[in-house]
Amino acid sequence: PKPPDASSAPSPDSRAASEVTPPEASRNGPPKEAASPEASSDGPAKRGRPAGATTIRLETPDSFGGRSLSVSAPQAAETGRREPPNDGGEAEKADDQFGRGPGDRPGDRPDEGEDVEAFGGLGPAVSRPEPAWSPTREFLAEFASNRTGLAGLALLAIMALAVTAGPSIRGLDPFDIVSAPFMPPDRATPFGADYVGRDVLAGTLHGGRASLAVGLSAAALTAAIGLTVGVLGGWFGGKLDAVLTKTTEFFQVLPTLLFAMVLVSVFSPSLRTVALAIGATSWMNVARLARAEMMRLKNLDFVSSAAASGASGLYVMTRVALPNALPPIIVQAAFDVSWAILLEGSLSYLGLGDPNRMSWGLIIGQNKNYVLDAWWTVVFPGAAIFLSVLGVCLAGDALNDALNPRLRRR
Repeated sequence: PKPPDASSAPSPDSRAASEVTPPEASRNGPPKEAASPEASSDGPAKRGRPAGATTIRLETPDSFGGRSLSVSAPQAAETGRREPPNDGGEAEKADDQFGRGPGDRPGDRPDEGEDVEAFGGLGPAVSRPEPAWSPTREFLAEFASNRTGLAGLALLAIMALAVTAGPSIRGLDPFDIVSAPFMPPDRATPFGADYVGRDVLAGTLHGGRASLAVGLSAAALTAAIGLTVGVLGGWFGGKLDAVLTKTTEFFQVLPTLLFAMVLVSVFSPSLRTVALAIGATSWMNVARLARAEMMRLKNLDFVSSAAASGASGLYVMTRVALPNALPPIIVQAAFDVSWAILLEGSLSYLGLGDPNRMSWGLIIGQNKNYVLDAWWTVVFPGAAIFLSVLGVCLAGDALNDALNPRLRRR
């Protein structure tokens, strides 16, 4: 075939012109230069910048050649973010990798403290929870914040130290005659002498041992009997509860002092007999309190859950319900100590205590007829009983406030 004529083929220059020049160019004249898309009211448009953009100018130190770099960023109006103001032409601070600006990072705000950011820094700041205290630590903190409780505890500590180390320091037997009868307090006998010339200070120090020992042992026996009766009746209920409740009511209507006097008179008077008599006649309040607590706790959800998990009834009663019933019982046992001290003093005052052991009630009972002539023979042992009971009551009241959440910070 015959090759095409070279004169009829379009030249490269004509093809380029047809591709660049639009058809309207022949009718409207030569093409005008298009306005830059970055043109704004602030000044002429610049080539290569998109519309609605701002420039962040970053300058490098002289050690890197002193070069400057312009970076385009969208306007704040388009993205909804606030740009920090330009203070006197200073360089603006760029956001970090999470999009947080100045004041949004942890630690920029002074009131955050140890705040941490949720979800790797992408969420709002949340406060770190404080570590939970153990029940023992919380109880000690509450008890330490009670000034009256600390005063009562300090008073008990002083009394315990006096009756423990005092007789060894004084070095006198409480039944020895050391001076003339009714010798008033002086340097040799700081508390004076009684109706036969015995040292009242030595008798008070030795008598505190017997009184405090009987009070503590009787309170322990009271708590043991009352806790057993109350827990069994409140937990099992039914006929057992009815029998134990009637027994408790029977002992409760009896006069406590009179019943204790009968028990001590039947058996030989001694510190053990006095402690047993006081414990056997003072357990009713603990029993009623323990019964009420067990009846309340056995219907709660955590006790029912323990029983449903397969635990035995004995385990649920002794290891789940009973520990939660102990706080009010402990408080009642603390008050029973003061009651036992008073009851022991009453029995010794009536001559039903141990005649071979000096006690505060015995000193008062032997010198009761001479109180108008020798006041010191009664005042100092009576003051010892008063301070001991006061210390126990103050400490017991603070113990109640610390163990009962409803009474804290009252």
